[in-house]
Amino acid sequence: MRDRVTFAGRVGRGQISAYVAAFDIALQPDVVSYASPLKLLEYMALEAAIVAPDTPNIREIVTHDVDAVLFDPDSNEAFANAVSRVCNDAALCARVGRQASDAIDAKGFTWADNAVRIEELMNSLIQQRTLNDNWKSK
Repeated sequence: MRDRVTFAGRVGRGQISAYVAAFDIALQPDVVSYASPLKLLEYMALEAAIVAPDTPNIREIVTHDVDAVLFDPDSNEAFANAVSRVCNDAALCARVGRQASDAIDAKGFTWADNAVRIEELMNSLIQQRTLNDNWKSK
């Protein structure tokens, strides 16, 4: 097992992408319910096969057996089984990693796509405010 798992300890910010790029499998064992974890997107961009909890905020980003392998977050056994499944199925590992990377562009998870969405939202709010102000002044 020692030849298959590395515990790197604390890694400097500048080295993170090199370490993550070396992952065959990226584990996301837990998440808070109110946020989308940025590291999940980083794992996707680096084509890592992701094992993550099957929670609503994770399902907003990935799909089970398409671009990640999801598990019941209330079951340690389910987590272990998901990791084992990805470890023992090289085709699955490669496929979900590749599809996760492809999903970054397909689902609009880039910073450029985020900027466009924010600009559209702000323009919509400005238009709404202008309409409301015009209506109030009549």
